[in-house]
Amino acid sequence: MSCKSIKQFALKPLLAILFWTLTSSVPAQEPELNPTVGLRNTPDFLFAADADENLIDVISVHTHETVYRFETKYHVDQILATPNAPLLIYTNIEHKRIVAINLLEKTVYKDIQLTMTPRHVVLDTSGMKLGISDSLDGGFVLFHAYSMEPILELPDFIPTTDVLFDPNEVDIHYSNNLTGSVGIIDSNTGKTWEMNLYAEATPSSFSSPSRSLDSQYIYVADKNTSKVFAVSAYTREVLQSYDVQTPARPYTSPAGYFLYLLDEVNGKFTAIEQHQFAPFAEVDLKTAIDTVVVGQFDRMNLLLSTSNKNYYLFDNNSKSVTLESEFKYTPLSAEATADGKTAFVSFSEAPYIAAIDLVNGAISYFDATNNGVGISAAGLSNTVCH
Repeated sequence: MSCKSIKQFALKPLLAILFWTLTSSVPAQEPELNPTVGLRNTPDFLFAADADENLIDVISVHTHETVYRFETKYHVDQILATPNAPLLIYTNIEHKRIVAINLLEKTVYKDIQLTMTPRHVVLDTSGMKLGISDSLDGGFVLFHAYSMEPILELPDFIPTTDVLFDPNEVDIHYSNNLTGSVGIIDSNTGKTWEMNLYAEATPSSFSSPSRSLDSQYIYVADKNTSKVFAVSAYTREVLQSYDVQTPARPYTSPAGYFLYLLDEVNGKFTAIEQHQFAPFAEVDLKTAIDTVVVGQFDRMNLLLSTSNKNYYLFDNNSKSVTLESEFKYTPLSAEATADGKTAFVSFSEAPYIAAIDLVNGAISYFDATNNGVGISAAGLSNTVCH
């Protein structure tokens, strides 16, 4: 792909997006429910794509009503919403497409043919860049999220899952299963640097990396060795490692206090104080868990699994489970509102989403899609470090 000049951009939708961005410093308001009105503020919405049909429902996080439905040209495999401009972006693996929708005008802004398969797409911390990787065939592309033009292309990049953006807007972290290492892409130069986590090159089954809020520490789990590593982003050395029998990807809490370790099979949940690497709390849930949604002020945590219906509320203040219950269906994914007050859990086997109050655990179900959710995303999730 070659970069195009600004003169070649679709000026009308781009100017509308830029004007909105420059004039949108007012606090977020309740979304308009009139479908003829532009969907201006993405943090007000939850976006849910159908598991079978080519459609995306736009749902108010305040009223839980579907306020608009997009019919898409391609099946939606991944979905992202930019937090600072009204753009909805989705990818299609089969046709190697990435599509941006202008939410103000409810029209397709860009429909781009990629030279690689977009199996994994991540939005950076500023909401302005997209990192696209492929865990099967490799390749990497860095896109500008507003112009939808490529910034950096690495066609021979190693296969890897979700990359991780550093807040410095330059370093992009990734894991390398071929050698048992974590690496960094310098987005300015395209050069890479890798650090092996073992004494010698070791085939691994790494999770995607996670980071601390201040980006001092990078975390990665290896299912092959049952290890979770804490690596210094500055000295580039292993500072600590933890034994977890079947580790899920490590989670870090939005306020920056905790590292969460999850056992995907045995249900052991461990909270670690990040800056001292000291155990804070540990609980044996007896059932598998692989997902965490963290509530306001890092206090209440929703613990769940994408392999069973059990869920728990864990209170960091009391270091105990305050609620244990079951969903009606097996979860597909979960995300939280920006304020950390509500968690939304989607299900692939039923056309519903569950809303959970992260303070008292109250739960309700509301309609979404026709056949069940294939992928969903909150307009601005509070799980910023995962």
